[in-house]
Amino acid sequence: MNKNQFFLIKLTSVFLLLLLLLYFYTYNVIFYQLVFWADSETFFLFNGSLVHNKYWAFLWGYLNHYNETYLNLIPVFTLIILLLYRSGCSFKVGCYRFFYYVISLQLIIYLHKHIYTFGRISPSYFYPHHYVSIVELLGNENLKWNSHHSFPSGHSLALFYFFFFIQSNKDKVMTRWSFCIAIFFSMPRLFGGAHWLSDIVYAIILAYFSYLIFYNSGLERKLNWLDRK
Repeated sequence: MNKNQFFLIKLTSVFLLLLLLLYFYTYNVIFYQLVFWADSETFFLFNGSLVHNKYWAFLWGYLNHYNETYLNLIPVFTLIILLLYRSGCSFKVGCYRFFYYVISLQLIIYLHKHIYTFGRISPSYFYPHHYVSIVELLGNENLKWNSHHSFPSGHSLALFYFFFFIQSNKDKVMTRWSFCIAIFFSMPRLFGGAHWLSDIVYAIILAYFSYLIFYNSGLERKLNWLDRK
């Protein structure tokens, strides 16, 4: 089996996994109930912990701020720039790889928002009288606590696409840091009630599928005219 055949098998397998999970969640009652139980238990565990300590509530509450996305960009872009510097590539190629990452990520986010999402309500809507409201707890209306289209999590999709990009460069130090960042910034939505656990899990698989297309498919190398003499 050559490299191209192995890639096609891997890409097809991940795509079929995405479809099967959607199918079982939509049409299989037992699978739906199992996922719903895990989602609900996780939500109550994370969200309920906010009442135990005001500093804990402050941390996760303000990580749900609508401007928090810009906070994510600082460690994400810093790590990518450090990775490119450590890889020893030229400034020109480094700039190309950076902008290719940004453009491909924006395309993924666009597809997610306009094509690959459907009206699944977040746990804060599903349990309107049985959850801790971070807006009321912290007295700030600029905190994200709900979603009419929670599936899958766009936040986690972007963060784990970043992780898979870093991981593909086989830098163990940067990979560990990127994984920690992806996990840490995905968790606030679980505390606030804007996403279910399965929203995030499915987004991780979708991020890997997107990474396979934009990086393992050879598309990046085909477009890399900067490396050509």
